[in-house]
Amino acid sequence: MQNFESKIKLAHLREFRESANNLMQWRILRIKEVCALIGVSRSTVYNWINQNSRWHIPAFPKPVRLGNSAIGWSEDEILAYLRQAPRAGDAS
Repeated sequence: MQNFESKIKLAHLREFRESANNLMQWRILRIKEVCALIGVSRSTVYNWINQNSRWHIPAFPKPVRLGNSAIGWSEDEILAYLRQAPRAGDAS
C-alpha cells in the first residue's frame, strides 16, 4: 500500500512541476510591446478593447490587470489573435 501511495504522490508532484513550469513561461506584454508587435498605435489598441468605442473588436484579447493603473496582455493570447485575425487586403 505504501508503494501505491508514493506513486500517487510522485504523479501529483510531476503534475505540479509541469503546471509551475507553464506558469513561469507565461509572459505579459505591456502596451508598447503590443503596439510594436501588431503595428498599431496605443489609441488603436485602447479603442479595440473599449466596449463603447465604435472600433471595438470583441475578439481582441482582454487585458490583465497588473495593479491599480497598469494592464498588460498575455503574449500567447496576442500571438493567437494575430494568427487568426484577418489580414489587410484579404477578401471578406
